[in-house]
Amino acid sequence: MMREFKGSRVGKATLSIALLLTLILPARAQVPANVYSYSRTSSFTYYTAADGAKNGLLKTETVEPNNAQSCVTTTYAYDAYGNKASATTSNCTGATGRALFSSRSSGGTYASQSVSLNGTTVTIPAGLFATNATNSLQQSESRQYDPRFGAVTKLTGPNGLATQWILDADARSRSCALTAPALSLPTAC
Repeated sequence: MMREFKGSRVGKATLSIALLLTLILPARAQVPANVYSYSRTSSFTYYTAADGAKNGLLKTETVEPNNAQSCVTTTYAYDAYGNKASATTSNCTGATGRALFSSRSSGGTYASQSVSLNGTTVTIPAGLFATNATNSLQQSESRQYDPRFGAVTKLTGPNGLATQWILDADARSRSCALTAPALSLPTAC
């Protein structure tokens, strides 16, 4: 129901626009009563000895655990080497309305890979370098490394574009090339 205001028609139109805007504009951040005296609360849980090799690693991080509308929990999982394999962020119990969102995850893998260095094939063991990373939109990129320096030598992004770096003996980039699936020739970067 809309209140009727006495006066000009402009007042009614302005009120109608204001009501419409409150329905379509996104929610704004909450502003504390005293902006100079505001704090945020976080709580953490850790894997225990019963979890084996994960003992002592961060298990969950909860921001604003005492406020269901602002509360967010991130849960972490690890591979056998102790590398973070995934992070999943979700609502806390009790959140309602605009505070609700779909859970989202990101992660990575640390697989073994073989690379050629000066004509010699070198195998990099699993667990050493992040060979694949996936963001919360499930877009992933893959990476190849120079095991001598731990430097990325090839990165292929979610759009299929590959960037490759050639390193000198001091781990400095001598040159790089960008290769796109639709291009027949590499492009200098």
